[in-house]
Amino acid sequence: MKNIVRDYFAAFRISRLKGTKNNGLFLLAYFIVMPVLIGVSGNVNFRWEYIAASAGILLPMGLSCLDTLFRSPGLDKMLYLCPMSREERKKYIYNRYCFGVGVHMFISLMGVCLIIPFSHCDIFSAMQILMNDFLVAVLIASDRNREGDMADREIGLQIGIIASAFISNIIETAVVTDELPELIVKLVLFLIFVMAQLPLAVIYGRYVKQRLDDAVCYETWQRRAA
Repeated sequence: MKNIVRDYFAAFRISRLKGTKNNGLFLLAYFIVMPVLIGVSGNVNFRWEYIAASAGILLPMGLSCLDTLFRSPGLDKMLYLCPMSREERKKYIYNRYCFGVGVHMFISLMGVCLIIPFSHCDIFSAMQILMNDFLVAVLIASDRNREGDMADREIGLQIGIIASAFISNIIETAVVTDELPELIVKLVLFLIFVMAQLPLAVIYGRYVKQRLDDAVCYETWQRRAA
C-alpha cells in the first residue's frame, strides 16, 4: 500500500498536457472554469452560502478532471523492469487506479462536509453530488495521439459524462442554497442519473478496463501512448 501511495503521487506529470488536442478532458476546460464563474457571479446577493456551496460542490469535480489530465494509468519505465509477474503488475495497476478514485472521492466528501453547515444540503443532495463526482473520478484521460471512430466515441462519452455531471451539480448548488424547489428538482436529477448518466458510465467502463489492461505490458502501453 505504501508503494501505491508513493507511486500515485509520483505519477503527476505536467508534460502530459503536450499534444492533448485530441483529449476529451482537455477540450472540456470550459466545463471546469465557466460553471464556477457563472454560478458565483450569477448570484446577485453573493451570499456566503452560495459561495461555499459553489466551492464545495464544483471545485472537487474540477480537480478530478485536471488530475486525470496530469496522470497516466501506465507505470514509469523502471517499474516495468522490476521483477513482477503479469498478474502482480495488473493487480498493482488496478489498485493504484482504485486508490486514485478513492482520493478524488475523499476530496468530494470533504467538499460536501464543508457545505453542510452553510446550506440546506440533506442526505439526498449529498448522495446526488457524490454520485456525480464518482462518475468523473473514474475517468481516464483518452489516448493523446489515437485517431479513428473508437477515439471519437471515447471522447464523446467523456464529454457526455463530464457535462451532465457538471450541469447536475450546478443545479444541486442552487438546490442546497434554497434557490430552487427541492423535491421535484431532486427527483428529476435522480431520474436523469439513472436513465442517462449511469448508462453512459457503464459503456465507458470498457474503455477504462482496456486502458488499464494495456498498461500491464510495457510494449503495448508504449504503442498506445506514443
